[in-house]
Amino acid sequence: MITDRVRGLGRLFQIEWKPKATTTLAILAYWALGYFTLNRLDVEERFAIPRTPLDDAPLLPWTILVYHSLYVICGLGVWMHRSREAVWRHLLAVALAYSINFILFAIFPTEIDRPPLPQSGSIWVWALGLTWTLDAPHTCFPSLHVSNCLVVVCAYWRTRWRCPFLLWIVLICASTITVRQHLFWDIPSGAAVGIVGYLAARRILRGERRSPQTGSSSVGGASEQT
Repeated sequence: MITDRVRGLGRLFQIEWKPKATTTLAILAYWALGYFTLNRLDVEERFAIPRTPLDDAPLLPWTILVYHSLYVICGLGVWMHRSREAVWRHLLAVALAYSINFILFAIFPTEIDRPPLPQSGSIWVWALGLTWTLDAPHTCFPSLHVSNCLVVVCAYWRTRWRCPFLLWIVLICASTITVRQHLFWDIPSGAAVGIVGYLAARRILRGERRSPQTGSSSVGGASEQT
């Protein structure tokens, strides 16, 4: 049964693989250019996000594995789509969500405090330290990690993948705090941005396909499936 599912997933990846590959590369390029430019931007004043009791959760270096599993779920979010229309909608949703995040990063630069790394030879501590080195404690509000997650959840909300993806994303959201990459308020704000990006993309693409003669949409129920 597991072998059959793996084969099925492999066949799914082959569907519309060219737009999927284009979308993946476009997302990575926009993310790298926008995020790391703003993350390293030298600004005179940075704002501190109000803390909550949840932000005092223990530092758990091993959850860096959960934190970085975002890249897996985002890849699946693109490559599991069954139609070209769903792929382009996903790309537009991510682009819109990223744009909102980048604008907020620019006008509301933030900074969070990180504790000292534990003195340990653990591979998880090493991975956490590497992440902290590459990713400065800025560009935190709203969480781009969470925005990415919510685009995937919205894209698969009406499919059987909703519950597995939702559970996975809850764990990723929790990990953003336990690896001290974010504070609590970064999470709901990032979720809101992801939802807005996805809904805006759906509305834009539906509007483009609306018939000017009848005012009716040419997007049928099948095109809404991923």
